[in-house]
Amino acid sequence: MDQSQAVAAVARESLLTADFDDSVGHVETQRVTLPPGLSVPRHSHPGGAVGYVIAGEILFQPEGHELRRLGVGDTFYERPGATISHFANASQSAPAVFVAFYALAGGQALIEMEPRPDDTD
Repeated sequence: MDQSQAVAAVARESLLTADFDDSVGHVETQRVTLPPGLSVPRHSHPGGAVGYVIAGEILFQPEGHELRRLGVGDTFYERPGATISHFANASQSAPAVFVAFYALAGGQALIEMEPRPDDTD
C-alpha cells in the first residue's frame, strides 16, 4: 500500500467542533478516571474543555441546561468560564473514564471550583 492509499484508508469521524476564545496558548490532554459514585463539585474551566467518554457513564449538566447521561463514545463541551453544576460518575460500582482536552493560556488554571448556590459568606 502506498502513502496515498494508506491516507485514504484512514477512517475519520467528526465527534465535536467547539469554539474557544482567541487567547488559547495550548491544549492539555488528560485521561480522567472518576471513581464509582464520585460527584465533582461545581466548577468551571477558564479556557474551556472538551471531553470524550471512553468507559462508564457520566451525568453532565452545565448550569442552565438539562442533565445529560453520557456513555461510551459521547462527547461534551464546557464553554470557557461556564459553570458546570453537575458532573458525576453515574455508577456506584464501576469507574467512569474520559479523555479531556483543556484549552489554556499562559498561567491560566485548568479548573476553578465554585461555591454551591446555597453557600453564603
